[in-house]
Amino acid sequence: MLSDAKWIWCPAAAEKDVCVDFFAGFSLDEPVSSVRLEICAVHQYAVFLRSECAAFGQYTDLPQQKSVQTHELVQWTAAGQNWLHIRVYYQGTDTLCWQTDRPGLIFALYTDRGCILRSGSQVLCRQSAAYETGENPMITPQLGYSFHYCQEKEWKTVPPEGCRPAEELERRCELRVPPVPALQLLPPQTMRVQSQGVFWKNGGAQGFQYAALAYRESEALLGTAPCPMLPSKSGLHFSCGEADGAYLLLDAGTECCGLLCLDLELPQNTLVTVSFGEHLDDLRVRDELDGRHFSVTYTSSAGRHRFTHWFRRLAGRYVQLSVRAGEGTVYYAGLRPVQYPVSSAAQLHCGDRLEALVYTISKHTLQSCLHEHYEDCPWREQSLYGTDSRLEMLCGYYAFGEYAAARASLELLAGSQRTDGLLELCAPGKTGVTIPGFSLNWVCALDEYLLYSGDAAFALRLLPRAEKLLGGVMARRRENGLLPVYSQTDCWNFYEWAEKLDGGEVFRAQALPLRYDAPLNALACMALQSAERLCIWCGRPEEAAGYAAEAQQLIQACEQFWDSGAQCYATYLYPGGRREHASRLTQALLLCCRTDNSPHRDAARRSLLEQRLQKETLSSSFYRYRALLELSPDCAPAVFDEIASRWGGMLLRGASTFWETERGADDFHRAGSLCHGWSAIPIYFYFAYGLGIRPKAPGYAAYEFRPLLSADRFPDGRVMTPSGPIDVKEGRICRPPEGGKQNTRFNIITNMEEKQ
Repeated sequence: MLSDAKWIWCPAAAEKDVCVDFFAGFSLDEPVSSVRLEICAVHQYAVFLRSECAAFGQYTDLPQQKSVQTHELVQWTAAGQNWLHIRVYYQGTDTLCWQTDRPGLIFALYTDRGCILRSGSQVLCRQSAAYETGENPMITPQLGYSFHYCQEKEWKTVPPEGCRPAEELERRCELRVPPVPALQLLPPQTMRVQSQGVFWKNGGAQGFQYAALAYRESEALLGTAPCPMLPSKSGLHFSCGEADGAYLLLDAGTECCGLLCLDLELPQNTLVTVSFGEHLDDLRVRDELDGRHFSVTYTSSAGRHRFTHWFRRLAGRYVQLSVRAGEGTVYYAGLRPVQYPVSSAAQLHCGDRLEALVYTISKHTLQSCLHEHYEDCPWREQSLYGTDSRLEMLCGYYAFGEYAAARASLELLAGSQRTDGLLELCAPGKTGVTIPGFSLNWVCALDEYLLYSGDAAFALRLLPRAEKLLGGVMARRRENGLLPVYSQTDCWNFYEWAEKLDGGEVFRAQALPLRYDAPLNALACMALQSAERLCIWCGRPEEAAGYAAEAQQLIQACEQFWDSGAQCYATYLYPGGRREHASRLTQALLLCCRTDNSPHRDAARRSLLEQRLQKETLSSSFYRYRALLELSPDCAPAVFDEIASRWGGMLLRGASTFWETERGADDFHRAGSLCHGWSAIPIYFYFAYGLGIRPKAPGYAAYEFRPLLSADRFPDGRVMTPSGPIDVKEGRICRPPEGGKQNTRFNIITNMEEKQ
């Protein structure tokens, strides 16, 4: 791989938020059938030949491990001399998506006759003048920098003047094939002009949150009937008189995540601001908010120019194009979707129209949050969290039969393990903070990955990470058998976005006093039970018995959280015996890990159906619904009706993807995400308990068919397993043809009608 190529970089480049251009010539004197590029960069790259982008998209690895992408470029080459132009964006700042790392590029080019070009000091380089560096605001601290691009400063010749030889670097890291398939670049999203007008803006911030916008009729500003569409062959010509410029509010129709594309014709150098967001609650895109900047800027030269930003995905339903010019023509402004390739083989037929719509929107939400790995949301963060990804993986196994992204997500998080055994808040990013409960959920996710995929070799490889994690956690147990809260300032004791459960400040200056948290102890118990199953399935029975014993001891110790006066488990226990706070999440977590007949189990279970305790949020409803369906299957109609009510309520409020919380955009100081992966969980419940298919041994070697609802609710479906599909038709498992083979080695059927 990479045939003796060297890591290189531009010695004069800025230290962060910079684009560097590399140029290398090669000659094709004879016809070739293949021109293959192998490339790896920190952090992102785009490859150009003959002034066209031929490849882009670095898989975001950890510093110690880098993925080498492979691209076929023959269609962009010509006989004779060719110039390979590679533009690399280096962020240079820690965020939740990328770590600082060292900048660098390595590549090699191959034809039928072998390697014809490799990176080294013969490659020419120069910092890009077209992209400004050093003054761009952060879109969000999680996502990274905004950008300003100036068309006039783009190179006019290749290679441009002022280039210098690249510097060869010493870098030691593992080079590997990417763990997931290449992302798909789709045609530009069709955009509907929702509204239009003119603006006045005298200096101020980058965005248009507080600019003076004045609506104009489409006929008056654009000379068209209302709601024209982009792209447009003839373009939308605007003329705005004495105003500073014109704006268009563009609607993609639903959440879209992709690359910003512009096609504009303007009479002179013109500043263009593009804002992106998920709603129009402010009658404009909400592009400035508490230090967040959901906008980018572009200075166009005179004439018609097309522009694509290749280095960061933007996301939202709406794009606001603000052009500081008296007139001009817009041929296109919007996003070119980038998506992870998924299969459509899995199927689910919902007898109820509302549940059918909830399922469809859940799938769209889930796919919108899946790129190189599972991510919490495409608009604000694009970050890989331990709990978010666990829920998304469970949905992806059913909705897409998808295992590669789940495996890659688990591996990225494992690679971020700290010396105390816990995982970073996100991977491959870095913040110096962790959520202990999310690390514990990673162990559960590894267990579930093995159960659904059957990939024991991968689970066995990561099992030492789980053992280190649990070893560090369980070493903290006190004399009372419980785990104390993580008091140190680099631990955020978050459980859900609800009062007294959100962990307080993410970055604290002071250590916390001694306290015992029921959610932390319950999550640790679930992780121990997952480790027990992992060890059984990986052929390590002695270790499995040890984890089983530890789990049983811990769950028995958790009886100390019982509040006899409130008839429920308290969330917090303090020295001296004081108990505080009651929530449905706490009851659900403790019930999910119970394997004994606790005297308090029935009372705790009843509290899950009562309104007296603090209501759980969308993400943690997973635990409550699971506890009810496992312990009280007769509650299934009520559980599924509640899912229809809560998720249907978002649809009635105009949702095209499901939200971070039911408060929608107003939550989190008006920065709530309207597309959040954990809110795709109806998929899991529809398949696992509605259709009734759940694996009981790795890779569906044994599975359970036990629908908890009448057959007309979810009558038909197909679950894709590593061994082939499991089909349900009219509430029955479809048998293979006479003489055919069952798709799994062993099949457990518990549905009474099937037994008869």
